Amino acid sequence: MVQGGPKFLLHLMLACAAVTAGGCADLVKLPLVRRWAPATQSTPVQPAVGQKASAQNATHAVATQPQKRAGLLASFLPASWFVAEDEPSEQERARAKAKVHYSIGQAYENKRALRQAEEAYENALRADPHYVPALLGLARVYQQTGRPDAALELYRQLTELAPDNPSVWNDMGLCYKNLGDLVEAEHCLRKAISLDPMRDLYRNNLAYVLACMGYYDQAWHEFRRAVGPALAHYNLAVVAYELGDHVTALKHATEALALNKDLEPARDLLRRLQEATHQGAPEQTSRLDLPATGHEQPVAAGRNTRPAVRVLGVRPER
Repeated sequence: MVQGGPKFLLHLMLACAAVTAGGCADLVKLPLVRRWAPATQSTPVQPAVGQKASAQNATHAVATQPQKRAGLLASFLPASWFVAEDEPSEQERARAKAKVHYSIGQAYENKRALRQAEEAYENALRADPHYVPALLGLARVYQQTGRPDAALELYRQLTELAPDNPSVWNDMGLCYKNLGDLVEAEHCLRKAISLDPMRDLYRNNLAYVLACMGYYDQAWHEFRRAVGPALAHYNLAVVAYELGDHVTALKHATEALALNKDLEPARDLLRRLQEATHQGAPEQTSRLDLPATGHEQPVAAGRNTRPAVRVLGVRPER
């Protein structure tokens, strides 16, 4: 039994009548997406010699027949059968504008033009105040320009807007680290790892924080999972060196070279440690300016924000 009631049957009968009157060939050619929308093009009939005017008239008649039939059908069929093209909403236009400004901010940030990057991110947020990438970008700029408290406020907003975004928790963890709150830093980085366990960057950053807290065994295991055993020993040696623990630094630098004799930064660190030991007064330094490997930059909260220590093996990829 046909479903839809008398009204549906009436529409169906009228459609069948229209098809019978005009032929179904042109109806089949109509665009499927727009249901029975008028055809926009037709193949002209080539006029014979001496019949130019009459042939043109015939061509016009042929070209307009499908449109007339489609218009006839449209007058019979319900409006719900037609698909209209919707204009972008205000929200969609605002998001598109925010994306443009965000891309500009990224370009400036990569060039270390932080003032221009900050302005571009702010313009993105004026277009769309809840655009997460722009909020993250602005927080990174705040960190790099010595405003960690302002950055932390943005990260707190982001944990409400995007609680399942691991980048938010990673960046927030390193912001806490820079503020000296290692406990909160560890919590945030573990949250990032729970949301994206396969991202080595987050594990490497957690290992760095654990080493700063003195949890060398836990730190080494996290480093190893992120970058492998040789680089794990080297990374831990660098952190211990910065903390003034030269005994631990010497031990891990030696083990790094035992596993990879071509690891020149570890060899350089070992040389520094041995010279300081022979002099009887350990060299005091806050960080090592060692080269990094990979395709972008050392461990970081964002594209350019870095923790205090420069390590090998892992680069951020956003």
